Parts: sequence; structure tokens; C-alpha cells
Amino acid sequence: MEATASKEAPSRGGPVPPPAPPQGVPMPPIPAPVPPGGAPPAPQPHPPAPPANAPTDILVTSRTLKVEAKLFYLDLKENPRGRYLKITEKSYGQRSTIIVPEQGVGWFADMFAFHASGGDGAPGLAVEELQVENKAFFFDVGENPRGRFLKVSERGGPATRSLLIVPDGGEANAGWAQFAHALTHINDVVKGGDGDGGEGVESGGRSSAGDPYVGGGGNEQERGRLR
Repeated sequence: MEATASKEAPSRGGPVPPPAPPQGVPMPPIPAPVPPGGAPPAPQPHPPAPPANAPTDILVTSRTLKVEAKLFYLDLKENPRGRYLKITEKSYGQRSTIIVPEQGVGWFADMFAFHASGGDGAPGLAVEELQVENKAFFFDVGENPRGRFLKVSERGGPATRSLLIVPDGGEANAGWAQFAHALTHINDVVKGGDGDGGEGVESGGRSSAGDPYVGGGGNEQERGRLR
């Protein structure tokens, strides 16, 4: 009588070996052991560095004006696309900014000189609308019990509408005269000068306990200037 071969059953309590895979089937990969406390976080990719030739805006010349209770910053800047004038108004925690292409700086100087002189300027300067590139600028004179003001608005470009309110500055329209003087200097730089890279400060006009004008807000960063 032939003896029948039989497999020995594993002893109770001992490890049970995994079943052998069929012939030709590879074993699945064994996961790496997880250290205590969980797996370490995956490394985060670093943000791409800006290109070495990224365009930067260079300050060519600037002027700071104080008209009554307001501060105005006039910055002529330059980048690879050309020069432009950035005018920022700061008043009681609010800011408003307009951007004037260099072709419009001379017109701005003429308009402020025209109003500072009481409107007795050269013929043709009473036209108070200017189209420059894709923008339109408007000059409107207003008055209330506290005094007169010049409203300068920009439409088009990145901002749908931006607004500056410039008080007349009291006697002899001193505030508007300050603007005319500063803009004339900046326009001379636009026409051929290299600028001084620095800053001039002018102030004048009557004092005011409260701001009678309503300007728009802005988002220009703080600068180390008159505050």
C-alpha cells in the first residue's frame, strides 16, 4: 500500500506565510516602513525667480506739493515703454492716483497755468478735455462755501475712472500756481532733460480745519516723504 504525501499544517499561533503568486506574475512592491509620527511632508516647489531682465520703473524726477490740507506727489518715471507722470493725492488717509502719458504733461502744465492766472491764458487753452493714447482727461472747476477747487479726472486705461481734487490755495490761486510751476519743470525734463532723480518740496495756500473736498481712495504704497 503506497504512502500518501501530505503537507504539514502550520502550528497554531505561528505566522502564516503569504500564498505564492502564480507562475510569471511579479510580486507587488512592499511599502516602505512609516516612521513614528507619520510620513514627512513632501518638499514644496520654490516659486520661480523673476527674470534677470525684468522691466523696472526708474524715478526720473519728482516734486511734492502741499496745498491746504492735502499732499500731492508728482513722480516722472521711466520704463522700457517710455516715460509717464504719476500724480498722487493724499488727504485724510485717502489716496487717489492718475497716470499721465508723457505726451500729456505739457498740456497739464498749460491748464494749471491757465486756471492759476484766472483764465486769462492763451487762446485755445480753455478746451478742458484731452485724449492721450487710450485715456481721456477732464478739467472741471467747482466751488462751494469753503472755496474753489479743480477736479481732474482720468477715464480709460487700467482704471475705469480716477479723480484728483486740487484746491485753489486761496489768494492768487496759489495752489494751482504751485502745480503749474512743478509741471513746467517736469515738462522741461520730458522734452529733453535727464532730470535730477530727486525731489523738490513746495507748500502754500490757506490752512483748513477740515477738508472741504471729496477725493477718491487709492492703493499706492507708503513712501518716506512728508506725512
